[in-house]
Amino acid sequence: MFFSRPAGQKYIDRGDIEANDYLITDLTVDAAWHDLDLSAIIPKGTVLCMLLVSLNSSVLSKMMKFRTKGDSGTYNAPLVMSSVINQTFYTSLVVHPDSDGIVEYFLSTGGIISITIIVQGWFV
Repeated sequence: MFFSRPAGQKYIDRGDIEANDYLITDLTVDAAWHDLDLSAIIPKGTVLCMLLVSLNSSVLSKMMKFRTKGDSGTYNAPLVMSSVINQTFYTSLVVHPDSDGIVEYFLSTGGIISITIIVQGWFV
C-alpha cells in the first residue's frame, strides 16, 4: 500500500514486535461496530495508525473493517476479506484513531477461524 506522509507528521515504527496485540478472543464477532482501544500502544496525539491484520475463514467473503470512532460511513473503511476458504489473508491498513486512541472495528459473523491485529506504527 502506498500513501504519502501527512504534512508535518512523523512516522514512528514500532520495531520488531514479538507478539500480536489482539486476537479473535479479544474481539466481539457479531457483525456490528465495536471500539478497539489502542491507547495503551499509541501515544496521545496520534494522527494515523498502521495496522497489520490477518484473517482466516472457512467461508468466503468474511471481513474485518476499521473506521474512526464516531464515523458513520463505511464506504471508505479499510478492510481485510477472505477470498479463498481456509487461507490466511494479511493486509496493512491505515486508520485514524480518535483523540483518545480508539478506532472502531466490524467483524463478519460465521466461519471466521482466526484474526490477529498488530499495531506496526503511527504518525504523530
